[in-house]
Amino acid sequence: MGATAMPDLDNLTWLHQTYYTETLKVFAMVWTIYIGFYTAFLSANVLGLGLTVQYIHLGNRFWVVVAFTIQNLLTAATSIGVARYGTEADKKLKQVAHLLTDRTDNSVARTSSPIPIQLSRFAGYANCIGCITLIVCWIAVNSIPDPPAK
Repeated sequence: MGATAMPDLDNLTWLHQTYYTETLKVFAMVWTIYIGFYTAFLSANVLGLGLTVQYIHLGNRFWVVVAFTIQNLLTAATSIGVARYGTEADKKLKQVAHLLTDRTDNSVARTSSPIPIQLSRFAGYANCIGCITLIVCWIAVNSIPDPPAK
């Protein structure tokens, strides 16, 4: 069997450039999907809180509270996952940028990434805190008395 040929340097550059571009696209798509989901999630929670207190009797709220609490736990975990994904994508892009600029003296491109990593981390962890706050609200809903009868 013959030895495996080394990839052409131009093919390697193309591969790195493609990986860089695709990572940016995936990062943008992850956040686009997550923002859409989180917007609907917040709307459902706020609406659910109000409707539960107003229309579901105190003794019947337990399973509604459990369902929304589980949903909030899953969303909190997703928020952390999205924040961590941003951190990993940023690291990978910096590594690829370093490989792409290895033959040049472009130190800015070597050490930077187009991902707004601080914003990405903040948004993910802030959303997680928001989910935990909603869990507290849902637990409180289970003890709010029924509105007075009209």
